[in-house]
Amino acid sequence: PLKMSVRMLHFDSPELNSKNIKERELARVAKKALETMLPKDGRVTFKCTGWDKYGSRILGDILIKHNGKLVSLNTLMIVHRYGLPFTGKEKKKEFDPSNFNNKVLSRKELLP
Repeated sequence: PLKMSVRMLHFDSPELNSKNIKERELARVAKKALETMLPKDGRVTFKCTGWDKYGSRILGDILIKHNGKLVSLNTLMIVHRYGLPFTGKEKKKEFDPSNFNNKVLSRKELLP
């Protein structure tokens, strides 16, 4: 299996390395939700759009097969409030925990 670092396109999530304790907690919840949505066999389709601004991570959309269709994990993470839409412009300076889901939903709840 191939393992690489990726940056999810159009998706901004709380940071695991934040100094803000609440933000780190929400980042762990978002990570767990993403892991819950990944297929058990770990197979995903990655639609690559290039490199992040630092040139260290691939930038793109993570797609999984669900009910015979390709579904964007980037979009599902935003829909379920584990992150915010990001256009590539400057992030908001102030972190607001009320914008985020603080519970990991079940796989059935996460995948339509």
